[in-house]
Amino acid sequence: MNKVLNYISGGKGVGAVLIMLVSALISVYFSVVTRTAVIDSIPYIQIIADEVLPIEMVNGTITQPYNTKKVYPIYSDEKTGDVNFTIDTNIDSMDTTGLNSGLYLTRSYFYTVDNTKGEIKSTKLKGDIKLDKKDYTKFLQNNVKWLVLSVFVLMWLAYFVVYFLVTMFYAFCAVIAEKTSKKSLDFDKKMRLSAVCFILVLAVSFALSFINVNISGLIFLLLVILMQNILIRKL
Repeated sequence: MNKVLNYISGGKGVGAVLIMLVSALISVYFSVVTRTAVIDSIPYIQIIADEVLPIEMVNGTITQPYNTKKVYPIYSDEKTGDVNFTIDTNIDSMDTTGLNSGLYLTRSYFYTVDNTKGEIKSTKLKGDIKLDKKDYTKFLQNNVKWLVLSVFVLMWLAYFVVYFLVTMFYAFCAVIAEKTSKKSLDFDKKMRLSAVCFILVLAVSFALSFINVNISGLIFLLLVILMQNILIRKL
């Protein structure tokens, strides 16, 4: 506790290094999860590739398979039901009304439908592509590390920016702790105080998520403010 208090009262900077370290730790966790999920999925991806390929697209139009409709099961659960990958090259586009959750490919469009979120996205196909029917297992295994590295870098930057902005917000909220404790802190100290309080509550929230207990945004805010009030009185 003394080290935390010394960091808040006598540390340097606005807590950016602390936020960066926490962002990196969280990004490492999700990168490991991503790597495990991708590696476990490779055999299933190859099974789907064996069923779906070859596919050829010229100028944004599927030319192979031609005038074909096939449905390939992806997975099934109680929440979403049967989720399939449907190829229908008899048509250029389709009416998405009433479609089940899944992936849909026509001659000119690719659709993703997620009824659990009420999301339907359509993408116009562009360019040329040719995917032959062959074993892609080795290729996928060799490129997992680059995917994981990309996930880590992007998530690290994203988390750092978001958490830094959130910490700034809590630094402005620290005025409540200043008034109740009758103590005054400069902006850098309020940032370090807010960074510590935010990360502590974030750690508790993250731990509780493993037992399916979620903290609402309002409760999270109140807990951070409470932590600010507790720590500022000890400075």
